[in-house]
Amino acid sequence: MVYCCSRRGALLQRLGLTVSSTPTACTSALASLGQSASSRLSSFGGSRGSLFAPLSMIRRVLGRSKVMRELLPDEKAYLLRYVTEQQNTQYFRLDDGIAQGLVVKHLIYQAAEVGDLCDGFAYNLQPWARRYFAKHPDALDGANKPPDPLPGGATAW
Repeated sequence: MVYCCSRRGALLQRLGLTVSSTPTACTSALASLGQSASSRLSSFGGSRGSLFAPLSMIRRVLGRSKVMRELLPDEKAYLLRYVTEQQNTQYFRLDDGIAQGLVVKHLIYQAAEVGDLCDGFAYNLQPWARRYFAKHPDALDGANKPPDPLPGGATAW
């Protein structure tokens, strides 16, 4: 049985814990609940010792799913080759606005600092985005025609 005040007691009741109206043990009950939640969270990559870590993880997941739902057809076209052709790396120029928009949305990242202004720089798909597309193959429906790939990589000397 967990003793808690009414406001926090309602939260604990929703979690399935028995609640009493004695407020003296409220703080210790919430502290023990926070410790068990943070120890469970550590297996998912969250930080230990923080009761707010689950909230930040939920915000991050909800933010990512919102980004995926709001992708434009041109952005989907850029991501299509990563998924359909199982490519890990594509080459985009630094002045490509669509590619840089995907970087800002944390869907792709610049894999190397070295590149060519004409042939482009290497960009990889974020691992979480690859997992999302594996679970939701229809997420890229409605994509425009993918752009022609840049040669990238080593120069032919």
